[in-house]
Amino acid sequence: MKHREMSTSPESVGPYLYLPVEIASRELDSRVLLALLAMRFGMEVILGRKRLLHRNLRYMPKGVVLFKTLTERDAEAMREARAVGHGVVALDEEVPGLVATQEGLKWVMPSAVAASDIILAAGDDHEAALRRKFPSDQQKFVVVGNPRWDLLRPELRGYYRAQAEGIRARHGRFLLINTNFGGLNNVRGSPDRMLERLQASGRIDMSKASDVEFITATRHLQAANLAAIKDLVRAIPDRFPDHRLIVRPHPNERLDTWQEWTRGLPRVSVIRDGAAAAWILASDGLIHTHCTTGVEAFALDKPAVSLQAAEAFVSANYVANQVNYLARTVPEVLEIVQAWTSAGEFRYPDRFHEIFGGFVTGNEGPFAAMRILETIRAKFAIEASPQPLGAPSWQPLSGYAPWTPPKRFHKQIFPPMTTEQLRGVFEEFQALLGDRSRIAVTACGDRLFHVHAGDGRTSAGDVRRPRAPLLLKVWQLLHQPEGVRRI
Repeated sequence: MKHREMSTSPESVGPYLYLPVEIASRELDSRVLLALLAMRFGMEVILGRKRLLHRNLRYMPKGVVLFKTLTERDAEAMREARAVGHGVVALDEEVPGLVATQEGLKWVMPSAVAASDIILAAGDDHEAALRRKFPSDQQKFVVVGNPRWDLLRPELRGYYRAQAEGIRARHGRFLLINTNFGGLNNVRGSPDRMLERLQASGRIDMSKASDVEFITATRHLQAANLAAIKDLVRAIPDRFPDHRLIVRPHPNERLDTWQEWTRGLPRVSVIRDGAAAAWILASDGLIHTHCTTGVEAFALDKPAVSLQAAEAFVSANYVANQVNYLARTVPEVLEIVQAWTSAGEFRYPDRFHEIFGGFVTGNEGPFAAMRILETIRAKFAIEASPQPLGAPSWQPLSGYAPWTPPKRFHKQIFPPMTTEQLRGVFEEFQALLGDRSRIAVTACGDRLFHVHAGDGRTSAGDVRRPRAPLLLKVWQLLHQPEGVRRI
C-alpha cells in the first residue's frame, strides 16, 4: 500500500508527553522514569494503557506521543496523531534483544517510519539497520539507548532490589527459567493462527523465499528448544536439591500449558508476577532460549545461559546469544549452572561487555531517558521550565473516552492498576534519584493517568475541578472519589 508523504513536524506542541504502555511488566517502570524526568522540562504526562490512549489521540491537546513500536497498526495511530497536530516519536521496544542488522527489522513498517518525526535507536547496531533499510529517512534517527536499560544501571537497580529481597524471602534459593515460545504457545491462538497474524500485519510475506526460510528455521529452533526446556525442568530438581525452580513464561504465552507440563514436579512453580528484572536479581541464575531477559541478566551482572538445542541461522539474531553462555544440550546447561552455584563470585568476560556496548548505548553518563527528553525538547522547541504549583493545564476535549472494553489478553499484559499503586512507583524512583519535587497523579481513564507538578489547587486553596468532558467527570466520580492524589 502506498502512503502519502507525511507533512513536516508540528510547528508547535503543548508541554504534554503521551506515553502509551502495552506490556506493563516490560514497559511501565521505564515510562514512570521518563515521566518523572519530564517534570524537569515543565511537561505534563499522560501515561498508561496503549489502546485507550491511542483511542483518544484526537481528543487531547497537542503534545508529543512516544510510540513503543513501528508496526502497521502503530502507523495508523501515528497518522491520526499527526493529523491533529501531535509530534510523533518512536522508541522500538522489540530491538534491545535483537541484532537488528542481522534480523533486518522485519516488524518495522515503512508507513510507520514515514509517519514519525523522530526514531530513537537503542544503539549503533540498531541505527545501522535503520539506515540500511530506510536510507531516505536518516535525518530521523537518533541514538539514545533505551530507558528500560537505565533501570538496570547501578544507580537505579535498587528499585528492583527490595522486590528481589521479597521474592527471595518467599521462595528461598531458586533457578529461573524464562520462556519465550510465543510462536508455539501463544495466548492468541495456534502457530498457524500466529503466522496468519504476522502475514496480515505485513511483517512476513510467505511468497518470499527468505521469509519462508525464516519462519521454517524459527519454528524448528523453537520446537527443539521447547522440548529441551521440558527435559531441563524435569532434570533440575534432582540435580539441585537445595534450589527451587521458577518457570516464568513470556507475557504472550499461555500459563495453563506450563502449569500442566510442570504438574507433579517437586519444587517447581510457574509464576509470572512483577518485572523480570526483580526475579533475575533474586535468582541464582537465569536459563532461557535467546530471550531479551538474558540481556537484562547480563546488564544486572547475573549469570545467564542460553539453551540453543538446534542449529539454526536465526540464533544469530539475538543479542543474548552473544553476551550469555551458550549450551546445546541439557547436560551442558546443568554443568554450567553447577559452576555458578559452586563459585563464590561471578563475572562475565570483558569481551561480552564490549559486544554489549554496540547494541545498547547509554550504559554510563546521562540516562537514556534524559537523552530522549533532550531530543524531544530540541525537536519540538519545548522550553525547560518546571511547572509552577497550581492547577494543571492539560484538559481533554469533548469526545474523550475514559474507558473502552478491554480484551482478556490486554488485561493479562496490563493488569488493573490504582492511582495509589502508580504513586508508589513514583515515590520509589524519587527516593533513588533524590528528587523532592511534588508530583500529582490523577486517574483520567481505565489504567490511564495524568501526571503533573501542580497540586490542582488555586491560590485560594480551593480544589479546581477540571473543565473535563462530562463522561470523564462521571468516570472519575465512580472510580476516583478521593480526588487528586499528590506525592
